[in-house]
Amino acid sequence: MIKDLDSAERAFKKAGSIPGGEKRAARGLAQVAKARKAVKEDVTMAQDLARRKQLASSIDKFHSAISGNPRQADAHEGLAQSLERLYPDSPKDLEESITQYRAYMALSGPLPEKEKEKLEKHIAKLQSRATKLEQKNKVASAK
Repeated sequence: MIKDLDSAERAFKKAGSIPGGEKRAARGLAQVAKARKAVKEDVTMAQDLARRKQLASSIDKFHSAISGNPRQADAHEGLAQSLERLYPDSPKDLEESITQYRAYMALSGPLPEKEKEKLEKHIAKLQSRATKLEQKNKVASAK
């Protein structure tokens, strides 16, 4: 099955309109609904784990949710926040956090201007911190 659940759902609905494809389309739509439910459960579990400060486990669950449905904006945002909190001194993980914040902004649709500006400032701050940490690590490894 296609991991892009929105496209898969549209394809199965279109297949359902073709004569003789109703049963296959119904099975496909049931699989899409099951996958959506699993992704929603993963996101809910990951958010709960993050609230309980079990960040490593929440990161795993967010990754699972994103692999199940890459267009799930909440999963990208939660992953970005968890990475940022668990690895504040790792340039690689801060870069991944930045990527996840950008994915969240792209997938969440039109954000209010104030929230968009806040996220862009936060991304710039993370980028600056990641660059400084990377330079610091290069200097430390050169010694």
